[in-house]
Amino acid sequence: MKNLASLLLNSTTKTQYRKIAEIVIADNKALDEMIALFLGEDYRLNQFIINVLMEVFEMGKIDLTDRFQSDFIAKLNHPKPFDVHKRNLMKFWAETSIPFGLYGEIYDIAFSYLNQPEAIAVKAHAMKVCYRIALEIPELRSELRFALEDQLLKYGNESPGIKSRANRILKLLNKVP
Repeated sequence: MKNLASLLLNSTTKTQYRKIAEIVIADNKALDEMIALFLGEDYRLNQFIINVLMEVFEMGKIDLTDRFQSDFIAKLNHPKPFDVHKRNLMKFWAETSIPFGLYGEIYDIAFSYLNQPEAIAVKAHAMKVCYRIALEIPELRSELRFALEDQLLKYGNESPGIKSRANRILKLLNKVP
């Protein structure tokens, strides 16, 4: 599709994101191009594309969870992934369905972000990704509780985002049998 990057860069509203989502749903080449742009190095473009991907997922017309997961995981397993990819893919997985067969890989990536220096937004989204997977795999819950308590000790006084997300997830974990 001509000028997909330009169209994305000039879109700033949910309505515009939804219109682009409709375009890429109707045109597989446009979707492939958008994913290639998303996996590229343009920070601003990546920020806009994640909003379109969330719209595509919400519309339920294309199963992004299976089609592009290996590309997403490979991007994060790169020796030095960009922060924008970490943040946006954690955000994507925090809000969308994750294929059961990829729980282990995605959990390991997200959990590693909790245990190393990362941006607050990356950590906050990673907490939710880990929580969603731990709901399905009870053996991970105690490990996650420990990691969240550790995050509160390290960052709880510095970051309201970490404090809020960690406390919220700990309360939810305590309600799960």
